[in-house]
Amino acid sequence: MAKEGPKRFEMTRDELQEFFDRLERDELTDQDRSQIREVMTAVIWMAQKLEDKDLSIKRLQRLFGIKTEKAENLFKKDKATENGNDDDRDPPHQKPSERNRSEESKPAGKNGRDDYPLAQCVFHPHETLKTGDTCPSCLRGTLYSYGVGSIVRLTGQAPIVATIHEPEQLRCSACLELFTARLPDNVGEKKADATAKALVTIFRYGSGIPFFRNEKLQDFFQTPLPDSTQWDMSEEVLNDVYPIYQELHHQAAQGELFHSDDTGMRIVQLKKILELQKSERTGIQTTGILSKTEEHEIALFFTANRHAGENMQKILKMRDRATIPKLMCDAASKNKPKETNCEMANCLDHARRQFVDIIPKYTDQAQYFIEALRDVYHHDKKTKLLKLTPKKRLKYHREKSLPIMENLKAWCIANLNAQVAEPNSPLGTAMKYFLNHYEKLTKFTEIEGMPLSNSPVERLLKTVVLHRKNSLFYQTEMGALVGDVLMSIIQTAKRAKINVLHYLTQLQHFAKDVKNNPSLWLPWNYCDRISILQSSS
Repeated sequence: MAKEGPKRFEMTRDELQEFFDRLERDELTDQDRSQIREVMTAVIWMAQKLEDKDLSIKRLQRLFGIKTEKAENLFKKDKATENGNDDDRDPPHQKPSERNRSEESKPAGKNGRDDYPLAQCVFHPHETLKTGDTCPSCLRGTLYSYGVGSIVRLTGQAPIVATIHEPEQLRCSACLELFTARLPDNVGEKKADATAKALVTIFRYGSGIPFFRNEKLQDFFQTPLPDSTQWDMSEEVLNDVYPIYQELHHQAAQGELFHSDDTGMRIVQLKKILELQKSERTGIQTTGILSKTEEHEIALFFTANRHAGENMQKILKMRDRATIPKLMCDAASKNKPKETNCEMANCLDHARRQFVDIIPKYTDQAQYFIEALRDVYHHDKKTKLLKLTPKKRLKYHREKSLPIMENLKAWCIANLNAQVAEPNSPLGTAMKYFLNHYEKLTKFTEIEGMPLSNSPVERLLKTVVLHRKNSLFYQTEMGALVGDVLMSIIQTAKRAKINVLHYLTQLQHFAKDVKNNPSLWLPWNYCDRISILQSSS
């Protein structure tokens, strides 16, 4: 049956009545028989579409109901497992943290002293006692220093605070010359200082808060901050940090492992240009690339009408290393760099999701596949828990995970050959996806250090999704560039586990040196550069 559906034909009321009359007299013509076949084809096609639509509706219901796609949430637990009659191995769905919980691990949601590295510490001496005093309780011992306690208190303030400086002015009664007091050097010449510009940038491109919402937030604190002013502030930050963005491209190109993926985005101005040019490619998306080196992770964003493969090609052309990089992405052909040699693997999550989507209609088959893959994910978690080297991890997966993948391959082939699953049915489509991409889905059992999931870059792209949800679109290509640059730097700094506000502020303070030596101002080495400059001044 054609994918586009059955052939369309029309009949008037009189023609339909004549057809019924011929049917009653058993005098059907060849044209009548052809139309009957078309009608039956249409009915079957419509039933199939309704089934697929039902699956989509139930999938949406599941997305709004169950927050994760873990096997224990997708299927009811087996009674034998609930009664404790499971096998001897650790349940694969049990979190490693639950199997190896340390007695010293802090309860969830509790933040202690070490979680506030920039908090002001205020020492409070004992109001009546001091070191060396006699114990007022037993009257025998002597008090000695036992350290300090730790009590956290939080206070609130407006995100951006205004200070009004009032320099005194004196005028001569004779010549009328005006004398104005000089402001301290730390006041600066611009209305917004580096910290204010950095904070506005983080709100917008780190947390996805649109300028107009931040403007309303500032109104609550009686400190006006128009959205146009915030844009100007962000653009000024861009001018100071752009050399870092360019340097991150070169640093990312030297990575050992890359994750890449696309998500849709709108640039109003570019969309109109493409339509006027009648371009064959009108889609606009943001590509997220996560480059992992031995020590660092670098996040990059590119928004245009280019696909992930083209943006990866642009990055890999800057590569100086002779080693072949590893690339994890989904199975779409647009994700493959065309002119660069790399070891490619496909995301196992996508193959699993094919079966998650068909649970409502093919529960037994989907449950078999998903629970088999659960063991593969369990093995991968165990390699991380044991901190295995890439070589030992590869050996572990070959011994434990590869047989599971081979069994699933044989199971899919057997079901398709026995016509248990029709090739064009949702179940057949899920099985064919697994078989067609089997080689790249099992690269984690062939190549050292190759992951089995593309979830790191999908989590990275949540920043873009949040931006799209709150702001809907970029107006111009310049706006998209500002977003790409600032989101890339903020997300890279976040992964370096540094204070992003401090980082963006210092890049503005030392903008001239940043421009001349961008490689010395990366999130993981900028503090060393500041120390050198301060000691030499």
